[in-house]
Amino acid sequence: MNMNITDIEDKIIIRSKEAGIEFSAFARKWENDYFDDMKSLNIELPEIMTRVSEYVPEIIIFIAKLIDNGFAYEANSSIYFDVKAYTDAGF
Repeated sequence: MNMNITDIEDKIIIRSKEAGIEFSAFARKWENDYFDDMKSLNIELPEIMTRVSEYVPEIIIFIAKLIDNGFAYEANSSIYFDVKAYTDAGF
């Protein structure tokens, strides 16, 4: 079983700053709590775990391609996926 973990995003960054902790340590604490809960419920743990923070350069390249192809745009200091442009392109 594979699992993706979002360990870096705006809410995590904000909360880690409020707590005075590096975002990775803050996220890892919640990740560990989650896996402790899974173990206590006898739920099988993932064999492969992918953290978003480990792929930031690749994500930036992917987002740039979406923008270049007209499937995403910037507004309000964020990037948004343009569902209409994507479906209009036949996807």
